[in-house]
Amino acid sequence: METNRNSQLSATDSNGRFLMPPQPAPTVENDEETFDLGRLGSVVRRRIGLVSGVALGTIAAGTGLLFFMDETTPAQYAGKFQILVEPVTAEDKLAKLSTQAQGGETQGGPQQIDVEQSSLDYETQILVLQSRKLMDPVVKEIQKKYPHITYEFLIGSGKLSVSRVSAMVNRTRQETKMIEVWYQDSDPEQV
Repeated sequence: METNRNSQLSATDSNGRFLMPPQPAPTVENDEETFDLGRLGSVVRRRIGLVSGVALGTIAAGTGLLFFMDETTPAQYAGKFQILVEPVTAEDKLAKLSTQAQGGETQGGPQQIDVEQSSLDYETQILVLQSRKLMDPVVKEIQKKYPHITYEFLIGSGKLSVSRVSAMVNRTRQETKMIEVWYQDSDPEQV
């Protein structure tokens, strides 16, 4: 008598169709994919001294560095003022357009005048404010109290800044009609 070693038990339903045997749920038997909370706890208990030491050492080093940098970096003081620079007025623009119209060079009527458009050259104004001719009397007055200050020192050191002020209007940065003069030094008396 011959036995079939590859035979399987099968069940049929009332219509004679074969039913699939129930499959067991797959189990994870790989040690790398299981999470053992007890094992993690024991690792943490063994390494708590090392973790605490590294954390405290990092905090101490950071705090020491902060105090060192605070003592070695001198405080900076700043002073500033702003100058309102008036652009050419609308009346001046109308007079210019009138002169152009009389000469036959019209490029549009008075309704096309943009009052907000400035014909003032701010970059030139800033260069004039920083010019030696304008700065020499100021430097001579400053030298009465601080003899080491020169024109070259003020302009070349980066401590003096003259720039056009900009502002946020409707979420866009727009240039204003002001120029700002700003000075920075570690000596509060000089500022």
